[in-house]
Amino acid sequence: MAQSFNVMICASSKGHRDFIRCVKGICKDRDYSVIYAPEERQGRLSEKFTGSLPDSDIILMDVSPEEYTDSENKLCYLTNQGVLIEFGYITTTEEYYKMLYIFCEDNMLEKAHPYVRNETIHKYAKHNLKAKIIENIDDRQRKIPAELREDRKRIRNLPKG
Repeated sequence: MAQSFNVMICASSKGHRDFIRCVKGICKDRDYSVIYAPEERQGRLSEKFTGSLPDSDIILMDVSPEEYTDSENKLCYLTNQGVLIEFGYITTTEEYYKMLYIFCEDNMLEKAHPYVRNETIHKYAKHNLKAKIIENIDDRQRKIPAELREDRKRIRNLPKG
């Protein structure tokens, strides 16, 4: 029997529909579970996010900014504030941070929020999005056994008492 794999999506339901749809399609094809906080159980979004995070094996985040017009009708680009909050929360914990894979549309990277630009960001275009996501999921799955060995080694070295 195949081991379960839980994929968390952090993306704007308005601006990243293609990203969300693509991840869900891959998960369906591979029989993985999808965790997307806005669609989880009842409660506040922040509680749904933090409550679901421990169940995740990988976190796929789209930080591509969305196009808006400001109060003076000038074009501006903003990264979804909910995604930025999720990013901030994830980066405070090493265990969650090592599960995080960040994506941004090729032509939007320079417009992404400075908060995320220092991170490793996987650029994509619509034609290669699925391949990029699969590549990162496979990368994460290769890393999990090594992490489990390290966890067991740390536990063995804890003081007995």
